[in-house]
Amino acid sequence: MIIVVFGLPGTGKTFFAEQLAKEIKAEYLGSDNIRIEFSDDPAYSDREKDAVYQVIIHRLGNKIDTRKNHVVLDGTFYKKLYREMITQFTKSKGLVLVWFEMYAQETLIKARLKKQRKYSKENIETYEVLKQEYEPCLYPHLCLESNDENISQLLRMSKKFLQENFHHIL
Repeated sequence: MIIVVFGLPGTGKTFFAEQLAKEIKAEYLGSDNIRIEFSDDPAYSDREKDAVYQVIIHRLGNKIDTRKNHVVLDGTFYKKLYREMITQFTKSKGLVLVWFEMYAQETLIKARLKKQRKYSKENIETYEVLKQEYEPCLYPHLCLESNDENISQLLRMSKKFLQENFHHIL
């Protein structure tokens, strides 16, 4: 099973995705970790974004080929193109794909983006650009609103959703 945790910068998707991966004993694969391999000062250009998503597909393929049962992917996946790339890849491999969209109040997002983070260099300007370019996800997906105090609740909700809908896989 491939679980994609997506949403705008600052929504809490990385923290959630890392915790979810631990909870369900899945591999974690994050776009920020990959992007920082390209440069200590990412440009967030279209070319760089395309390259990051290509690497995600490649590494996902490696994880699947080494028989990792579940992978949690973390990235904005803000464009239909990037979602379609993952969808086509998972279909070609016969994998189950699950979408979790993270969102948060904009005041919280902006406060989070002012803080330095380990791998992400996204800031308020990046957020504003991606917010304008964000294409709604048309795939069925679970929407999760993060705040600074509800990670346990989000994890319980997500695990319940996965168990109810994919118990034969977990």
